[in-house]
Amino acid sequence: LSIKKNFAYRANGPLVILDELMDCAALWLFWASLMELDLTLSGWTDQSLGAFMGFSLISSAVSTLFVGAWDIQNRAANGSLDSYLVKPCNPVLLILLERANFLRFLVTFPIGVGMAVWHTPWKHAGALALGIGLCILSTVLLELVVLALYELAFWLKKVDSFVTVFQSALSIRRYPLIFFGKKLALFFTYVLPVAFVATIPTELVVAEYPAWSLLAIIGPAAGISTLVWLLWRAGRSRYESAN
Repeated sequence: LSIKKNFAYRANGPLVILDELMDCAALWLFWASLMELDLTLSGWTDQSLGAFMGFSLISSAVSTLFVGAWDIQNRAANGSLDSYLVKPCNPVLLILLERANFLRFLVTFPIGVGMAVWHTPWKHAGALALGIGLCILSTVLLELVVLALYELAFWLKKVDSFVTVFQSALSIRRYPLIFFGKKLALFFTYVLPVAFVATIPTELVVAEYPAWSLLAIIGPAAGISTLVWLLWRAGRSRYESAN
């Protein structure tokens, strides 16, 4: 149904696909331009940047499945959550899937995987599979933080400004964390798993990042998941239906 909606008007579907392809091309053009300026990243090669771009596109594709989180704020504020709460499935998942754009996902995700595969040595195929899994998991966790901010609407009604600021801060995942200081890198590894989106997966497949270090994602995963669950339960207890 999500895909069919994009083709409700004859020109809309092809334009959505073209828009996604242009976003992918813009990412490549950005890094290609920097490389033309002789940008040097310590320990990183053109192959590393190619893999990094692939993981970045995978992350962007997964993020398109979470655009429906905004509806939590809207429905919590106007009291229209009832239709989701009475159905025999997870209401948060249902809200997210209603607005998930699977066409955009199906365009960007294969391109990202293709770029990551192309720039990964064949002997690191196992590490590539692990890297893609980490990229997806960390992106989901970051989107769950956004969802948690929207859950604050049960108390604050409007949280758009908080979400906008946080999403602007998350733009840091588009760049290798070696650009930033050590303290900032530690925060975006052990508190918010931004490093696991593209930086660590790239180092995993190209520079043989130590696998045991990947256990660091367990802490943020447990903390973020618990936070989302607690806020949802507490918010539902405050929810007032408009009916």
